[in-house]
Amino acid sequence: MKEAVDAANKIKTECEIDLAEAMPALKAAEEALKVLDKKQIDLLRAMKKPPNVIRVVMKALCLLIYPNPT
Repeated sequence: MKEAVDAANKIKTECEIDLAEAMPALKAAEEALKVLDKKQIDLLRAMKKPPNVIRVVMKALCLLIYPNPT
């Protein structure tokens, strides 16, 4: 039983370290989203076939906004 608890604690510690490393990037992404306005979003919506870079970024944004799409 102690071995399982130790293993779980080790995994928890590793996850907390990874999370601490990822949080600054998440915060920066959230701040970057705040500078978008409706006009810029409407421009993206109007594109029939956006460049691949825009598609990748929009997919990432969708996953951030809706992490569990149905």
